[in-house]
Amino acid sequence: MVNSCLDKGELPLSLRRAVITLLFKKEDPENLKNWRPISLLNADYKLIAKVISQHLRVVMPSLIHPDQSCAVPGRSSEDNATLLRDISDYVQSNNLKCAFIVIDQEKAFDYVDWGFMHKVLTRMNFGPIIRGIIKCLYTRVQSAILSNGILSEIFDVHRGVRQRCPLSPLLFVLVSECFGQLVRSCREIQFLTLPGGRESKISQYADDNTCFVTNDYGLLKVLDVFEQYGRASGAKLNRTKSKGLWLGRWRQRSDSPGGLMWSNSTIKIVGFHFGDESAFAKTWEAGMVKFSKVLTDWKSRFLTL
Repeated sequence: MVNSCLDKGELPLSLRRAVITLLFKKEDPENLKNWRPISLLNADYKLIAKVISQHLRVVMPSLIHPDQSCAVPGRSSEDNATLLRDISDYVQSNNLKCAFIVIDQEKAFDYVDWGFMHKVLTRMNFGPIIRGIIKCLYTRVQSAILSNGILSEIFDVHRGVRQRCPLSPLLFVLVSECFGQLVRSCREIQFLTLPGGRESKISQYADDNTCFVTNDYGLLKVLDVFEQYGRASGAKLNRTKSKGLWLGRWRQRSDSPGGLMWSNSTIKIVGFHFGDESAFAKTWEAGMVKFSKVLTDWKSRFLTL
């Protein structure tokens, strides 16, 4: 079947179609931006995507910089949290100039430009068969939306990687690697050097991008670099949800460069709080709230164990 699809350049209609259901994230439920579109996919489609994703996982560690920890075997969000904690503690204890800029992308997975994605795969030297199968997965794609038990009319999809597809996280990470490379190669954004010689400018986990800035010019340059990346990849900056954290010698600053939401106390990144002395307690408090909800749910089930 896959060989036949490669010859035709597209999947059968039943594999190309998906049903989208909306999953609420947080904040205002009446704001459509606070709902995550989840694609319910054909089983054969998911099987093909899973096989390709297993092949990609083998080479991901050699293609993706250690700054990115999502969808790379042997890495996890804990790596990001450890780096962020080390930088925060080092900057605070030595009273250095530093700021965290947390870039929020608007519908990150849904805005991926397919043309750019295929160029990235070619540039990273993926073979013609792998690229051909991925191109089949993203050719003449169609979807319908399921809401309150009612299915909408079918419509064509022209961009984005499907959430809940086994291949999507890897494709997204390959595309977002371009942003990481742009930040690391930008001279105006200075490296932050930690004890031991590690130099860092950015920490990435899927679409969570945290940049470390140590000079005033770099504060706005980070946003300029993302805009440059967005023009090529389709990524869109959500300024209303992007955040900044003043650290060390900059902790008393009251300005708001770039129109972001700036904090002098703490900020939440990849599930952890970073910043002043209250960050540790806030992280544990949030964890205990979640744990209490789980225990309450268990009690309602009258479990015997």
